[in-house]
Amino acid sequence: MRIGVDKCFEGEQWEGISCSDVSGSTFYGCKFVSVDLSGAVARNSSFENCTFVGCDISGWSVFNASFNDVNFKDCRMFGVDWSKVSPLVFSINIKDSNSSYSGFEGLALSRCVFEEINFTDVSFNGCNLNGVRLTECEMAGASFSRAILRDVDLSTSSNVFLDHRESTLCDTRISVTDALSVLKSQGIIISDN
Repeated sequence: MRIGVDKCFEGEQWEGISCSDVSGSTFYGCKFVSVDLSGAVARNSSFENCTFVGCDISGWSVFNASFNDVNFKDCRMFGVDWSKVSPLVFSINIKDSNSSYSGFEGLALSRCVFEEINFTDVSFNGCNLNGVRLTECEMAGASFSRAILRDVDLSTSSNVFLDHRESTLCDTRISVTDALSVLKSQGIIISDN
């Protein structure tokens, strides 16, 4: 079946195609393999129990879209503004992907899993990250202003910079290397003496 606007799909699989608009469509239990959705519009769409493998969703417009138990693996996800999704239904798992220059502003991410992702220059500003595990992620330039990070594990991720004056931190774990960088940036001199 062809992907399109205002359609309902259940258990479908698409491979190696491209699509520019899936607005108003509902996808349940669908699989997208090497699908090009870069720059596509998914306004008011619903994705539940779906899997994206090797897809390009860079610049995807997801205004008021809902994502429930959606998995992304080995995907290009540059510049996706996730902050525009329906905040009531947002549960995604991302693995082995590049999500640089994307934004998650203001979202509750506690139901999300992030593994081996490039999050360079990603905005987590205003997010609730309670209990989130960001495993082996590249975090250079990622921002966490006004974010809540309770029981968050960033210890295997690299280039993490957190400022306790800008975020709520409690039981947040980062690597020793990143902790030393944070302390140094705040004017703390570490001495062996």
